[in-house]
Amino acid sequence: MKIADISTKLAFLRKMLREKKLDAVLIRAQKNRFYLTGFDSSEGIFLITPKATCLFLDGRYIELAKKRMRNLLVRPFGPGFAEISTMLDQQKASRIGFEAAHIDNPVLTVLKKNLSTLKGSQKREFVPLAGFAEQSRLIKSRDEIVKIKKACALTDRIFEQMKEEITGGMTELDLQRLFRTLAARKGVLKLSFDPIIALNDGASYPHYMLTGSRKLQTGDVILFDIGVEYDGYQSDMTRVLFFGKPRPEWQIMYEQLLHIQRRTIKMIQPGRSIDETMREFEALYATRFPLKNLMHSLGHGVGLDVHELPFLSTKNRDIWQPNMIVTVEPGIYYPGKIGFRIEDTCLVTDKGAISLCKTPKSLKECVL
Repeated sequence: MKIADISTKLAFLRKMLREKKLDAVLIRAQKNRFYLTGFDSSEGIFLITPKATCLFLDGRYIELAKKRMRNLLVRPFGPGFAEISTMLDQQKASRIGFEAAHIDNPVLTVLKKNLSTLKGSQKREFVPLAGFAEQSRLIKSRDEIVKIKKACALTDRIFEQMKEEITGGMTELDLQRLFRTLAARKGVLKLSFDPIIALNDGASYPHYMLTGSRKLQTGDVILFDIGVEYDGYQSDMTRVLFFGKPRPEWQIMYEQLLHIQRRTIKMIQPGRSIDETMREFEALYATRFPLKNLMHSLGHGVGLDVHELPFLSTKNRDIWQPNMIVTVEPGIYYPGKIGFRIEDTCLVTDKGAISLCKTPKSLKECVL
């Protein structure tokens, strides 16, 4: 199902309301509220019922939201969430879903107390939900795909310029500064995450923490895990560069990993299940490397968040659908020695998956 405009998104969520036998859902997560309403605020609660919607905000945002969101009902929080309680009562909501990770017990306690004091109040049940609104974000709209493509293209351009400016003697900290500087010059206001830039044995840790002291020398390996945000949407790419001719054993390792990554992208086909693809990937990986040296999942969804649904796992029974966007990032890690990871942000199309990251990744093109 294509999730495009707000009305389509709400129709999708109302279908989920019916399936879960809910009378209302309270959405508080910032990215979910932005996705469903188009209005970004640090705080707020979006209420969805079978017949009504309302965005509740505090005083900082009310005037701006009413001006921008003329087709959406906007109301203040009010003292003790009184307006939210009133609307829940008006909508005769008895079974109320809420984002368990974002609406805590103090908020629930106040809402329950408010509802219990209303005249003729009925029995209420609050149902904790996980990943409810996120399900509507699985399939990207045309506009979302355009933004993610632009984020990937920006990452490509920044990295290509970075390759030209890397010199011997630079530290990991120098490389971090260079990436951030080049990104800023390209007009990037926000990175998708703190870049992972690791030399040699630092690359053996999937989520390496910067040390910055070692200086780049001929024969070294540099792993870059980088991404930028474009108009709220993210990119995610990992590349390995060799500073001088790589060791023969590293060449073999890298080329085998690249073969696995390219083959795995071809395995992603609409109509197939994610867990089936994952089992095929693991079987392919095991022909080249021990599975114990993988250390992380194959990938994850990318959108408003750099890590979102779907997550690529043998436990995920979801079906691949056109306009999903995911990373494909196999890695091989030998703790304290060396590590390699190759990652592309990929778009699932009617005919299969294609990479949105265009930075070259053949061994020849990764040697500086």
